[in-house]
Amino acid sequence: MGMLTKIRRTTKVGMIIVIAVFVASIVVQTAFSNNANTYAYGIIINGEEVSSDLVDQLINAETKNSPDLTDTDRVRISTDVLDRIIAERLALQEGYNRGFEPTKPELIEQIQRRYFSNNDGSVDIAKFNQAVMSVSSTEWQSIEKNVGQELVMQKSYLAVASAIVHTQSALRNYYDVRFQRAKVR
Repeated sequence: MGMLTKIRRTTKVGMIIVIAVFVASIVVQTAFSNNANTYAYGIIINGEEVSSDLVDQLINAETKNSPDLTDTDRVRISTDVLDRIIAERLALQEGYNRGFEPTKPELIEQIQRRYFSNNDGSVDIAKFNQAVMSVSSTEWQSIEKNVGQELVMQKSYLAVASAIVHTQSALRNYYDVRFQRAKVR
């Protein structure tokens, strides 16, 4: 009888441990699933959240035309997309910090040229005015924001490019080396 009592106690303790582990796993799983829903972004760049949906869309756009990619190629493409997003966001933020925000006339001119240009390069003012009247204010703000960010990026890149100075001797040396490499090949 002593042995049977010992087995029953051990079984009770074992069942209690199994139940405790089961309950703990449910609690931990719930905690992690709540954290996953709280953080629905892919990356944060200087406090700006970039959604994982945007990251996935850009990666899918890059891999769309190449179904035969290896895992290494997919990792390289994903890394390139993330590097590009980070570089663009940092350049955009630096452009705003340096005061490259476009003026309202620049913004409207760019919107007109981008969306309402005719084949000959002229702007169709009638279409532009009609679009302004028919588009909701949130859509118009979204267009202005996107075009404004592109203008900030252009101004940032132009500022960087204009700061690069090449001397004639440096350019000559560069092309001499390139020409010599081409001869060797």
